[in-house]
Amino acid sequence: MDKPDNGIIKALGERFAENGSVFDGFDEQDILAVLFGSIIGGDRAAELARSCTALFGSVEGTLGALPEELLRAGFTELEAENLIFLSRTLKRAALERYPLPINISDGKKVEGLLRALFTCERREVLYLFPVKGKLLTACHRMAEGSEIMVQFNYERAVSLLEGSTGYILAHNHPNSSCQPSRADVSAAKYTAGKLKLLGFEHICHYTVGKDGVGIVLGKPNYIEILMDGGVI
Repeated sequence: MDKPDNGIIKALGERFAENGSVFDGFDEQDILAVLFGSIIGGDRAAELARSCTALFGSVEGTLGALPEELLRAGFTELEAENLIFLSRTLKRAALERYPLPINISDGKKVEGLLRALFTCERREVLYLFPVKGKLLTACHRMAEGSEIMVQFNYERAVSLLEGSTGYILAHNHPNSSCQPSRADVSAAKYTAGKLKLLGFEHICHYTVGKDGVGIVLGKPNYIEILMDGGVI
């Protein structure tokens, strides 16, 4: 089977990046039918689009589905493999709009990078971004799952931050608001305090949700963190 048309994928990737993974004004089922048509074709694409809309609720949810979930939706193994390829290519096309390094004072570009990075993620994921001076220089996937901050590997973080002056963290809230929870704030304070002791400046910790990008923890007063967890 031929690989998906890169022109279609790039155009859709740009829509993902511009709208934060949301095709505003477009019917989700129709978008899925177009996407599936690039790898399957015929009436079967429309049939699978209906199935995926019912099971996953959106384009984003479908493109973030696991292989076994796609099989339950009616895809063959080869079709599922091709859809995963399409999903990864879409994400890459979206990320290409925000080449690194990015100046951390350019909020629009930082937010665009975060939206593109978390496109199609149906699981909670944590990323670490090393910062040198005012430049965000790289991004690293650190952990995933419901206890991502518990899984945070400080030894690996120190290795990835070598030569950096500070860092940004970001995690997502799949299918929910970007509003941070109390657990998010508590874990972010602990991590910022510990990494400060290891020599790295906390710049920001973002959350990415269905309704946009929020902030768990901005630049803190580290003395207050060590004393009582307060933040200014």
